[in-house]
Order: sequence, then C-alpha cells, then structure tokens
Amino acid sequence: MYATSIERSEEETEDPEYTGFLHAFDANGTRRWSLTIDSSSAPVVDTAPVVVDDTVFATGNRRLYAVNAADGSVVERFETTGSIRSTPAVSGDSAFVGSDDELLYRFRRP
Repeated sequence: MYATSIERSEEETEDPEYTGFLHAFDANGTRRWSLTIDSSSAPVVDTAPVVVDDTVFATGNRRLYAVNAADGSVVERFETTGSIRSTPAVSGDSAFVGSDDELLYRFRRP
C-alpha cells in the first residue's frame, strides 16, 4: 500500500513549515520506505498516489514524482508552474496532472 502524509514543524511561528512524504507499507502494515516529496510554508500533499506497474506516481506542491515502487528511489521528477491539486492520471505512456496555473500537464512516463 502507498500513502502520502503531511507533517507540520513543531516550531510555533506565523508561517510553520510543512513536509510531505510518500510511504510504502507491506501487507502487515510495516513501513518499507518513506520519501520526502516536498517542504514549504503551506500544506503540500493533498492527492492520492497512483501505482502503475512498478512505478508510484505522487505529487508534492508543483512536482509530480515517478518513484520505484520496490525501493522508493526517484525515477523521474517533473515540475509545473503552479501547485498540483489533482491526483495523477496515468494512461499508456503518459501521466497527467492539473495545476493551479490552470493548465493540464502531460508527461511521458519513464
């Protein structure tokens, strides 16, 4: 299973820092690996990861990550000019995400 999470810094400031993670768990609920996918002053991960074949697609702020499902290594990282607020859609050799810049992005799968 794959899931995203957001952690807020423990510092009490007007602009706290948030860190987004992508996690992989085995069938028993044991965490296999975790990957930091973004850090910023606003919540950064609010979409679900998508698994296709041996690749996990996850978003963090303005980035779409293609991650090796077995070990959590980043295969490819794509960037948009606006925050990504849509769950990645994958079809054939392409991954698609919508962005706050009002554009739909198509990236070729690695």
